[in-house]
Amino acid sequence: MTNPYELIKQGRPNNDVIHAAAMLSKFELSKIAAEVADNDIYIIGDYVCDNCQKSGVQKTLIFGCLLELFASASREEQNPDILAEMYERLGIKRSYAFECRAVWRCFGSPLTKQPNVAARFLAASLKILSQESTPEAARAEAVERAAKGELINIAVAKAIRQKHAAPKPKPEKEMSPQPVKPNKIVEIAKKLSGVVKVYTGRLIQVTLKPTAAGDADNIDALIRDLEDAITQLRQRRIQEARSREAAARGTHCV
Repeated sequence: MTNPYELIKQGRPNNDVIHAAAMLSKFELSKIAAEVADNDIYIIGDYVCDNCQKSGVQKTLIFGCLLELFASASREEQNPDILAEMYERLGIKRSYAFECRAVWRCFGSPLTKQPNVAARFLAASLKILSQESTPEAARAEAVERAAKGELINIAVAKAIRQKHAAPKPKPEKEMSPQPVKPNKIVEIAKKLSGVVKVYTGRLIQVTLKPTAAGDADNIDALIRDLEDAITQLRQRRIQEARSREAAARGTHCV
């Protein structure tokens, strides 16, 4: 019977530890665990932390690399449904796949060539540093600091990103909308020809003016026109999201 805790203290590969633990019954494992000395708990803890961190980064890089390869081979832009089917087969969300792919594009090469550097990152910190809003200089600094032995955890990753973030421009003064009661439709008959309806919401003010005389009171027609406008806005949002994702795939980081 092989003691997995002894293998951990010896610094053996995690595959050896997992195999040894799998060979034990619940009773045997409980008996061995009860014999672990208090000082050894910290050694075991460090081993668990290091190996879990490495496996998390490795999994992210593997997913990112293989999905990037498949996306290119399947011609993602022409056949987006093929990639969507792959995500479904893997049981992952599109957002998770995009994060992994971004990590691979930004860090795949340096971390694969330098496993010791990869060991100083968390998967979550890599995802933060791979976001489109993160400057290239921030990624370079993170790799440089990891190469010196610093652990790039979530807090450090956010601090590095903030350090290199561009200053936010001062917001321009906006014209105040015409004062009307929020969430109320009012008629303004004297200022413009025809019956005009104005709706003021939380973000925008919408003015509804009939295109033909006699249509002002056709509420069903107004609703259909508004629904068509909303549909067009949603389609535009989808197209812009796809364009941003396509641009991100074409960007080679680090």
